[in-house]
Amino acid sequence: MNSIKCILIFAVIISACRNKVNSFTDVSKDSTIVNLEQLKETELTRIEITPMIYFADTINKGDQIEGKFAIVNRGKIPFTIKKVVNICGCTVTESTKKEIQPQDSYSINFKIDTDNFREGFNVRTITIMGNFHPFYRILYVECFVRNK
Repeated sequence: MNSIKCILIFAVIISACRNKVNSFTDVSKDSTIVNLEQLKETELTRIEITPMIYFADTINKGDQIEGKFAIVNRGKIPFTIKKVVNICGCTVTESTKKEIQPQDSYSINFKIDTDNFREGFNVRTITIMGNFHPFYRILYVECFVRNK
């Protein structure tokens, strides 16, 4: 019974968070996206990101979450990271490399401070913008926080 409740709560929160994220970061109006939309089809590449959702499991409030998202350029031209956006100040990403050659890979490392997380399920997002369709990808970091 508890697992069903957890699944239902998880589904509701994910739905709410995705709606909130999409309304908070309306990327279609971001100047970086507006500029990327001007690119020709021959200037776009294909990327693969793993994982799309990083689940940090159950952690104590105040713990730090560290992880990475691996990006592989599956296209025929270099992939250029134009912008990385974090939804809150508790998320720090390292994205110093700006160009990834075809078939090369690169990792975006992140650290998240959970001091201000509420008890229960939490989601934070990292949005990557670049020369690929649809010009941005939203990556999710999820965890379940318990008080110490």
